[in-house]
Amino acid sequence: MRRRAAGQHHGQLRHRPARPLCAVEHHRALHADLRLGQPVRWPRLKRRGHAGRRCRGARAMILRLARALRRDRRGNVSEFALTLPIWIIMVFAVFNIGRFFVARAGIQNGLGEAARAATLWPRQSNDDLQAAFNDGVFGLGAKEVPTLSFSTGTSDGQAYVDLGVTYNPGFSLLFIEVSPVTLTYTRRAFRPT
Repeated sequence: MRRRAAGQHHGQLRHRPARPLCAVEHHRALHADLRLGQPVRWPRLKRRGHAGRRCRGARAMILRLARALRRDRRGNVSEFALTLPIWIIMVFAVFNIGRFFVARAGIQNGLGEAARAATLWPRQSNDDLQAAFNDGVFGLGAKEVPTLSFSTGTSDGQAYVDLGVTYNPGFSLLFIEVSPVTLTYTRRAFRPT
């Protein structure tokens, strides 16, 4: 008997075996239940849904969701659908609060750099102090950097400058309106004589 090459048996199965591979325990062997002959005609699977019509697009997605909700015995899908908006709002809140703290730290750092520049000799102008503040600020966009306010005076014969900054960061929770938050910081720097 002549041995067939690999791939010549394709399409020659008579029927689909119920258990194509079975292991025999007492012989420790693996047997295949294959019968060669006519090509197999596999049964066609029936489609669920309306005969002759196929749903596409948004209507199909809604029907699939409705079917999943009907099949859901434990309520997992419906609980998820109810809690999803709350989770999304919480994620946005965490990101916005993080942005708020980064802006706060950046403004304090810039104010510290401007105060340090105010103590240097030779005495720095207000434009130099604003430039030092702009260089030290981080966490803000280029258009969001606030301007410094300056007020000078003397204390016990020592000249000083009060540096102040006010900033209103944007805070958003998607559809929830949040009242604006105002950050105000001041720093006093004593100038050299």
